[in-house]
Amino acid sequence: MLIFGVLLLLCVLGFLAVCTYAVIVVPRWSRDGLHANFQAFRFLLYRFRLDSSWFGVLLLLRGPLMSLPIALATDYPPVQVMSLMLVFLVILIIQSKAWPWKVPLLNVLDCFTGFCITMLVASNSLYLGALEGSMKDFADGVGSVIMGMMGAAVTLLFVMTVCALTFRAALGGQQELIAFNLQRTPAPTLAAESLQSMSAKLVEMDRAGLVKALSAMGVYDNKLLLASVSLLGTEVVPSYADQMATRHAEGREDGVGCMFVTD
Repeated sequence: MLIFGVLLLLCVLGFLAVCTYAVIVVPRWSRDGLHANFQAFRFLLYRFRLDSSWFGVLLLLRGPLMSLPIALATDYPPVQVMSLMLVFLVILIIQSKAWPWKVPLLNVLDCFTGFCITMLVASNSLYLGALEGSMKDFADGVGSVIMGMMGAAVTLLFVMTVCALTFRAALGGQQELIAFNLQRTPAPTLAAESLQSMSAKLVEMDRAGLVKALSAMGVYDNKLLLASVSLLGTEVVPSYADQMATRHAEGREDGVGCMFVTD
């Protein structure tokens, strides 16, 4: 049994190592056009935003991290409770900062579910000792309320799943449903006009003035600007380049065909 457990642990660690490597190099794959490599790890990446694709590895780690306290501290329930709460709180903090899912409503529901699970684990710590009278009623009431909140969140997730199967737009794309997007998505034409207008104004600025303007920005504004530039460099510009290359290739094929017919 021990040998089997060690082998299973090695397989899990190897799988996590491969997934971690894929998450690290996926920006390079996207930049170099290695779509086959990206498709091989699509199960790990496609649910999350491009700048938060690493969150899939964190979700894979959550299961083993939840199981380890139960296996390592079998006879110490307080240690199990504290360890589980630590795992959920750390992941909840990271998730609330990264907002990784493509669908905004799913981010809200996932954070809310994590909060409910953390509160449920904390409320279960009340049962570590003997409870009687009003204290037992309070613990039962708190547990029932938290379970009801989790049930409502799971029901809404089920509705989202049904809608995603019915309306294929409900998957984080441009035609996202308003209820899932928590706002109206701006039209791509409006975004394109804004980008082209802003790029024309940036071209007119000299380098010294641009550096001075950027130096006056805050830390979070600079980070957001760099993330936007990175997104343009990895998604918009390569997509346009691929389209132009395809058009040129088709044009050359048509030219060769016309020459062949003429001869």
